[in-house]
Amino acid sequence: MKLPRILRIALAKSLYLLVNFVQKSPHRSILIAFRYRYPKASFPTWAFQGDGVWEVTFSKGTKEHCAIFDSNGNWLGTRTIVSRNMLPTKIWADLKEHFVKPDFLKIIQLSMPQGQFYELDIYEDTHYIHLYYDGKGNLYDQGI
Repeated sequence: MKLPRILRIALAKSLYLLVNFVQKSPHRSILIAFRYRYPKASFPTWAFQGDGVWEVTFSKGTKEHCAIFDSNGNWLGTRTIVSRNMLPTKIWADLKEHFVKPDFLKIIQLSMPQGQFYELDIYEDTHYIHLYYDGKGNLYDQGI
């Protein structure tokens, strides 16, 4: 029974090594900044975004995260898809006040040097709505 789990782990590590071998790697300062910020991250996969910006997708705990670093190793932000129960109470109160029964398509938690933000894609009635909240639960932008 342990053999399939060992094979899955070996396959995952092999795939991780192969992808990182084929792709160009970021500068050492970016790698150090990433490891300093996310010491428990596993399976980081790097992608160059242009203008010296690097994006790294990685696992931490049971969630997948995507972080952005500039060419100097400065952290610019991290996106994480989260569940409804991760939303602050004030956002829930605002949603209940303005929407009859929102159907969540996606909830993204944005952690940035400026603070924490939430990006929600909801579907209500026949409308698709894109909402942006700050970490305190204040709505600061809405798009349809």
